[in-house]
Amino acid sequence: MFETIASSLRSATGAVRRQRRSRRSKNKSNAPHTASECKADRGVQTDSDECACVAVESHHQILPDTESGAAVEAWKKRAHEAEHHARSVEARLAVANRRLDAERASFNQQLEQAQQAARQAQASQAEDRTNRPQAALAEPGRELRRAQDELREAVALLDTKSAELRDAQAYLSRHDDVADAEVLRLVEGINSRIFQAAASITDAFQPRYGGQKDVLAWQEVASRVQHTLSDDLLHALHSIDHFDDSLMQTLLQAVMVFYAGQLCDTWDFDAIGPHQVLQKVYCSIRQKERQSVAGRWRALSRTYVKTFLENDTGLEASANDVLMGRITDILLICGIAGAPQELRREVEDSYADAIREIVHKSLEFQRITGEGIISRDLLVVDTKPGEPFNPSCMVDEWADPKKARRRVEPRPVLCTTQLGLVREEKKVIGGEEAIARVVLLKPKVVLTSFLEELLNASSS
Repeated sequence: MFETIASSLRSATGAVRRQRRSRRSKNKSNAPHTASECKADRGVQTDSDECACVAVESHHQILPDTESGAAVEAWKKRAHEAEHHARSVEARLAVANRRLDAERASFNQQLEQAQQAARQAQASQAEDRTNRPQAALAEPGRELRRAQDELREAVALLDTKSAELRDAQAYLSRHDDVADAEVLRLVEGINSRIFQAAASITDAFQPRYGGQKDVLAWQEVASRVQHTLSDDLLHALHSIDHFDDSLMQTLLQAVMVFYAGQLCDTWDFDAIGPHQVLQKVYCSIRQKERQSVAGRWRALSRTYVKTFLENDTGLEASANDVLMGRITDILLICGIAGAPQELRREVEDSYADAIREIVHKSLEFQRITGEGIISRDLLVVDTKPGEPFNPSCMVDEWADPKKARRRVEPRPVLCTTQLGLVREEKKVIGGEEAIARVVLLKPKVVLTSFLEELLNASSS
């Protein structure tokens, strides 16, 4: 449209110029006025409008007056249409510019975002490159900590398994730190101290034999020792008028051996009597289980049962008290004059250390054989009054070699004066497990023939 208008304007302008050249002189005074009128009518216009006015003015000059008015109106209309179109174009151009600005802003925003994303990616890559060595260094640290944790767990497991293994080994092991010879020397020491104490007491009270004639007092004392001495021996003592050194020493040894044997008993915790229930349980276990299992059960049972009882000091004190009372009773049976309490105090003042040593060594034997020995059982043995004499497992303390040569039938046992020692161990004999018994030390006994000789001497 603008090109068409411009082309028409150029054509009109050329025609006007040609007419001007031919009529310059004639129409010289009218042209400015027409132009000024055009300007006044239109006001301030654009260059193209001014050119259009000039063209119209020129065309008015060219065309006749009747045609000039219609042409001017036509050109004005076309000018208004061109102006309106120009304004429409300008509006579309403004819209296009705004759209372009919006697109440019969007592009710039996208570009900024892309650049920011690129910077973030670069920063992330740089951080990754920075952190990668740190991660590479951290991985061995994690592996080290993991290995340390596994090591701690393994050590804890090893400690647990080691403890369980030690317990199992301790429970099943047959190894002992105590030899038979050591226990044998301990029993011989107990026998030696019993013999020495009995001999010392006998010598000290020898001048006072037979001074007590109270029958009721004698019977009361005899009732206290009847579980220690046999009825036959008590009856014979009541019939004897003269007590010599050998009889009194034999009685003292018999009483001390009896109580020392109880203290040495594995299951005797209170110096009064054995705990039959535990002893029966142990015998049943030993019959059905291996020696290592039975022995460990014995050791553990003794260890923990003793925690419910008095301590060793209290046990020794009570045992000393019991043994001191029985020694005093023997002195009263032998006719030693004096009140029982005064006589006991006299014995304590002179022989308390000797009695205490016997008790201590007897309890030591109980502890060693009951808790320290697993692979076997070491037991002190004595011989009950009235049992037949058996030279394979006992010794006659007052044996007469002449009677032995004549093969005289020996009398039954009267009492035991020294403890013996046997070892019992579960072994396979003839394809079957059985308890093998070995005598390590024979107990010494006194036979009833000794008492018969004293009775004969007393009656003569």
